[in-house]
Amino acid sequence: MKNIADPPRKSIGVVLCTYNGEKYLREQLDSILCQTRAPDQILILDDCSNDRTIEIIENFLKKDGRIRLIRNETNLGYARNFEKGISLCETDFIALSDQDDIWFNDKLERLADELEANPGAGIAFCNAEYMLDDGTRTGEIVFKSTDGSPGDPVLARRKLLSEHWGVDGNLILMDSEMKRFILPNTIIRSHGHDSWICLNAFFLRTPRYIQEPLSLYRLHPNMASGAIGFVLKGTSYELKKKWYDHRRVARNLIRIISSPVKRPKILRERELRAHHYASDMLMILDELLERRRHLNLPQITVEEQLFFQEMRNRWKADLIDSAHA
Repeated sequence: MKNIADPPRKSIGVVLCTYNGEKYLREQLDSILCQTRAPDQILILDDCSNDRTIEIIENFLKKDGRIRLIRNETNLGYARNFEKGISLCETDFIALSDQDDIWFNDKLERLADELEANPGAGIAFCNAEYMLDDGTRTGEIVFKSTDGSPGDPVLARRKLLSEHWGVDGNLILMDSEMKRFILPNTIIRSHGHDSWICLNAFFLRTPRYIQEPLSLYRLHPNMASGAIGFVLKGTSYELKKKWYDHRRVARNLIRIISSPVKRPKILRERELRAHHYASDMLMILDELLERRRHLNLPQITVEEQLFFQEMRNRWKADLIDSAHA
């Protein structure tokens, strides 16, 4: 029996962004609606889908009053759409959801328990198991113990700055007080919404991590082939063959690169991305360290300061290289 002196439970909202998600959307929505700790609000922001996504959402709307559909007038893109959803969500905790994964029934409950027990965490996040396009589970997890704990703030900061590392938004439950740090997203050129959340959380708060997988993360045939090879390392031959038999990205990439017309454009775009990334990261690091000082957080160790300076030097060199390219 609940003690009357206990504080009221925090409200939970889910921000789900969709774009042509008819193939998997029902499964994801079903998994959200079956949570042991039910969300109080589900905001679905559709980014101008032209398939049956809206029809599917409207059918769910008829059955559950917690769902609210927002249809963008123009296509915002993945990151801007999530940023809009976060800004509109008014609950205490905010969960981010892709349109194609599957949550385990206790995901929200477990993550909310972590945030409620640790008010300064900012975010709580979990592990996930990869599944193939057709829902076949691989047994491979996102965060392996051999790679070090992603909950270690020093290790996380190093990876965020040096390895393009981050926690996928679909694994995160965020305290709404994080909004004041992450909105607006000032680094959209080179980072997504989830990387920006992680940078602020690991520099300014003390995130909580659950090693146990609490969701299934779907892999698609058009994902980067290098990532797939890493993910499926050690899995059975049958699973690998099933994946690669359906993969189209390699053929498309070869066709583009072999084109003498498209190659210069691709190289220019790559140089521009490198330039944006380096200039953004120089600005971001200084901004985050200034925020730490403003919040009177403990000083960064000398060792970590040296690492930050090493990264600054690397980004400055990248800027020079991209300018001369």
